[in-house]
Amino acid sequence: MVGESPTLREVKFVSVRLLRVEDTDAVLNFELENRAWFEQWVPPRPDGYFSRETLRKTNESLVNEAKIETAYMHLILGESSRIVGRINLSNIQRENFASADVGYRIAQTETGRGIARLAVGLIEGMARSDYGLGRLYGSCLATNPASSAVLTNRGFIKDSEAEITWNGVQVAMLRYRKSLP
Repeated sequence: MVGESPTLREVKFVSVRLLRVEDTDAVLNFELENRAWFEQWVPPRPDGYFSRETLRKTNESLVNEAKIETAYMHLILGESSRIVGRINLSNIQRENFASADVGYRIAQTETGRGIARLAVGLIEGMARSDYGLGRLYGSCLATNPASSAVLTNRGFIKDSEAEITWNGVQVAMLRYRKSLP
């Protein structure tokens, strides 16, 4: 997950809504503007991802995943209805205890404003009331303390830690969980 800087400049308005196919151009611009920033925190997307045609097909697939309830991809919108981030529920498990992985990425220019914290709070409510989920999991690199802080500030509990290879170096990946009320 892409984290926030520790300096907080609170935002007044953030909304979260499901991705639509017609968001393709705006999402492409968002991803291109923030590509280098995101690649510091999450695995890089393949170069082919960054074409309008490929992203449109990807978005069509993601919209269909929401329809069949296997994943929910959302946009985080700021005060001007501009994309300031993305937040997703994936790896949805319906057996036993309905759960999903939450992942998010915030535009570099928008970090430190509390957007991730607010968006995670919104997605928690949607996960419970709209999607029938009872537990969320989140993961981040141990070298990303801002993302870890977002999760712990939202009441996620550290569940496990695993070593992964990141850019040729062994680093710890932290996994958190939260049961939804």
